[in-house]
Amino acid sequence: MNKIKLSVLSLGIFFASAAIAQDQKPQMTKEQRIEKRMDHLASELDLTVSQKEQITVLSKKSVESRRKIKSDDSLDEAAKKAAMKSIHQEKKAEMAKVLNDEQAAKLKAMKAERKANHQKGHAKKHTHKECHHGKKGAVKSDVQIKEHKNIHSPAVK
Repeated sequence: MNKIKLSVLSLGIFFASAAIAQDQKPQMTKEQRIEKRMDHLASELDLTVSQKEQITVLSKKSVESRRKIKSDDSLDEAAKKAAMKSIHQEKKAEMAKVLNDEQAAKLKAMKAERKANHQKGHAKKHTHKECHHGKKGAVKSDVQIKEHKNIHSPAVK
């Protein structure tokens, strides 16, 4: 009887360790993520080599600026948010100079699609009347759901 328990226990440990090993993926550095994003954009937008290089420089500059802001303890959250928004607007303006009209339109469509998919996923997550801000599995009333949507769906300007 003890041998059977020991066998079952060792098999359980073996399968658990195999499952954990499969879940571990190597983490990409920020530079690797930028390069992967650039490859994707280059293929989707038919970027020239020059455009890809310019956008890569813009992205790296933006990442570095955001990194500095995040680590700046002299700024409060509102100031950090404003600075991040400013960096984003600058990058967007510079991207507009690099891309032609057709590429800019396609990029805008890609962003709209990504936003729609994100919102669809967010809505799908909350169809069970659950909220990730509350207790797991807590059922929300219709009023709570409406309040939650108001918080997570800011008015479009």
